[in-house]
Amino acid sequence: MPAKPLRAIIDHEASQVECLLGSIHRTAARLFAEGWAAGIAQAWIQAGAGVFAAVYQDDYVVCYGAFRQDPPSSQVMAQIDRLLTRVLANCEGRPVFYNVRGDNLALIQHLRSRGFKGDAYGYELVCHALPPGPVHLCGLEMRGYEFQYFDAYIHLLDQAFNPLVEQASGSRDYFWHEKEQVQAHLARLSEKGDFVSFWKGHNLVGLYYLKADLIDILAVHPDYQQRGYGGVILQHAAQRLLHQRHFPAAYLFVEAGNERAWNLYLRRGFEISGFYAENTFVGITC
Repeated sequence: MPAKPLRAIIDHEASQVECLLGSIHRTAARLFAEGWAAGIAQAWIQAGAGVFAAVYQDDYVVCYGAFRQDPPSSQVMAQIDRLLTRVLANCEGRPVFYNVRGDNLALIQHLRSRGFKGDAYGYELVCHALPPGPVHLCGLEMRGYEFQYFDAYIHLLDQAFNPLVEQASGSRDYFWHEKEQVQAHLARLSEKGDFVSFWKGHNLVGLYYLKADLIDILAVHPDYQQRGYGGVILQHAAQRLLHQRHFPAAYLFVEAGNERAWNLYLRRGFEISGFYAENTFVGITC
């Protein structure tokens, strides 16, 4: 029996779209739901088996694609291409992002042919429960944000993330190049108590910062990796979200190629909740 084509959704089907987009990550589902309620989102569904969606924000457009079967039928792929062409023709100079479920390899290949470059490829992880009680810090001193140590924070972040940044873009020292924006961001985090650093004497070992129920950044200096400190810092961040701020779950993202972090998170009680491939449009090929 041939696969049913995509068709535009109506209000009562928006929750089906959210469920499908949740297999990318929660943010995809949330941004679509907010966009649909505000009248700035569109979606086309394939009988619960897949979805293409677009959300038109003031300063960017984001598309989503999530299908339970890869590849979708040739008829559906042709429809996706026509819908994407429509989005690109109506973006009015705004950057276009396209986030796809990570195992939809045919969609990812299609995006490359249409002028999109890959930005990130990995997993959303979630932890619902950890034993209560204080975290043993293994001799580490915990501190908040201190302006005089900003260069140390930047150095640690670049040392920790350079391997992934180089793999993704061929460049290095992303945080140093964006230090003014990073400094302003850390100052805002400090006001909310969302930035925590960990020290051993005068040496900065690691840090994390939070965004609602998300562990947005967690980094350990390479000199202190594989010594158990990463697990301590991760547990402290997750405990803070689950037991101090009383979120029902703690979330984080991990690049698919970051096996060391991936193994740490799984050992510490996190599990997969989404699989994403994030892409940015860089050329007109419509």
